[in-house]
Amino acid sequence: MDVSLTAVEMCKERFKNDNTKNFFLYDSSQFSDRDPVFKADLALSLDVIYHIIEDKIFDKYMRHLFSSANKFVIIYSSDRDDNKNDAPHYKNRNFSTCIDNNLKDWKLIKKIPNKYPDESSSDFFIFQKL
Repeated sequence: MDVSLTAVEMCKERFKNDNTKNFFLYDSSQFSDRDPVFKADLALSLDVIYHIIEDKIFDKYMRHLFSSANKFVIIYSSDRDDNKNDAPHYKNRNFSTCIDNNLKDWKLIKKIPNKYPDESSSDFFIFQKL
């Protein structure tokens, strides 16, 4: 799932002969998984959280991300609230505190620091369902 139609279409084209893969456009206002089609042991969020600048969309995204995982969630993002970057599409968030406060059945089990801190302020965070 991706918010970029271009990225989804590129993946569909690249893997058009691989029926083990599916690609979907994510829209937080339209996301509903009643069947549950988007449920797996592991859900990944890579370079997403700091691009969500609206608080309501962030809250929905986090609920959707964690409800899509049976056992683990891995997040690659910054985890702080300082917002010295003036880019309009970038907002640091202390998401681990949000998870601690709102998703009580999930626990951070490991943080893997970024090997290239000069290139990215993100780290890997691995959460496990209790």
